[in-house]
Amino acid sequence: MPTCSTAQPVADTTNHTLKLLGQGNTHDAYMTMSDGYRAKVDEETFSSRSKAMHLDTFKDSTWNSRNVNNNDGRVSGNIEASDGQVEASATLIYEKSAWKVTDITRKTSLTGP
Repeated sequence: MPTCSTAQPVADTTNHTLKLLGQGNTHDAYMTMSDGYRAKVDEETFSSRSKAMHLDTFKDSTWNSRNVNNNDGRVSGNIEASDGQVEASATLIYEKSAWKVTDITRKTSLTGP
């Protein structure tokens, strides 16, 4: 169970994943995803979905809402990429003593339609 009383680590983890994508480091970004996500989505699919969502051109984020409920976390707000600023959200799970992203959504979800 998370020992931190705030939701800042949820935002930090999401930003870390997005920054890796924006730097072109798709493999390391994929490895920040939860075990459950990686069991369902292979790295090639993750890469193509990330590019389709313009996450490979990620520049910045503003998370207006950050929530933690036991081992589940969620952030929502705006991300900026090459196609402009759009609303986005991410869901996370606390596993193996760390927050892991389970999905990022911006018009298209990383887990698919």
